[in-house]
Amino acid sequence: MYRSIVFLRTPRFCICLIRKLFKKNLVYSGNLGLVYLPGTFSKISLTLSTGFRAPNIDDLAKVFESADGTQLVVPNPDLKPEQTLDIDLGLSHRPDLGLGFALNAYYTFFRNAIVMNKFELNSHKEVVYAGKLTPVVASQNKAEAYIYGFEGSLTYQVKNSLAASMTLNASARWAVHRNLNLHVAVENILDRNYRVFASGIHNPGRNFVVKLVSRF
Repeated sequence: MYRSIVFLRTPRFCICLIRKLFKKNLVYSGNLGLVYLPGTFSKISLTLSTGFRAPNIDDLAKVFESADGTQLVVPNPDLKPEQTLDIDLGLSHRPDLGLGFALNAYYTFFRNAIVMNKFELNSHKEVVYAGKLTPVVASQNKAEAYIYGFEGSLTYQVKNSLAASMTLNASARWAVHRNLNLHVAVENILDRNYRVFASGIHNPGRNFVVKLVSRF
């Protein structure tokens, strides 16, 4: 890692800022999936995967004021990438007729999670910035975290001889952050005109659904 340092003088302290930065990290990622079919309509699946998020340029080299001037965010060139281990377990039973179900449980473990925390600059926890003494903070590898969740659905397949309607839907979920999931779905892909039996109300045509789900 190569750094070039420039010094800015304040009324009380000399602040060291990073002008140039070259940083190289070696990280790994991969996935492994297993599927077991205990019956014609049943499936059990297990997926193990790893991932990482490298520090961005703001984490490594940018100075900015935040929280309405109550703190000064400074660079931390010693940041490491945060890494994840994901486990996804699924169980489904979808018969040609009758009741079907799908269950899914997931768990994500974060290592070296990047969080904002108190920091020292030139051995000082506070510096004079914009004319006032301001606490110093920086992004740091200080936390381990985990996310877990559970999803399920029920379906009922009727005989072809009964009055019924059928639609084709598709959905997907992505973990975009350690506590934020993105859900995307396309409903009634074939754009069929249908209505629930005896309701007298037509249901929507092809439509798109985008949801952000946060868990704490």
